[in-house]
Amino acid sequence: MRLGIRRLVDEEGRPLKIDAATEYVDGRSTPESVERRGALVEYLIFPEAWKREVCRGFDHTAVAKALKKLGHLHHERDRLTFKHRLRGLGHVPMYHVKPSIFGE
Repeated sequence: MRLGIRRLVDEEGRPLKIDAATEYVDGRSTPESVERRGALVEYLIFPEAWKREVCRGFDHTAVAKALKKLGHLHHERDRLTFKHRLRGLGHVPMYHVKPSIFGE
């Protein structure tokens, strides 16, 4: 069972397109590898994984509400999830945990 997606974003939250295979060319860093060093990590978590794995032993709704209140959860209005377009799955509601959570 896949829990979700970990992706690299810039400081404004825009996803970075980085290919790990092309990070170094002839032993030198490429612009992409320099960009990667400043990248932040965010998590897109499937609802079922959020309930069963991430929040195991806790009320998953209360955890999401706490993250929302602290500003660490990207969500749609009146929801705790955000719909992301995923290849092969269409628009899927996911818990979108911002990189700011690591600053707490």
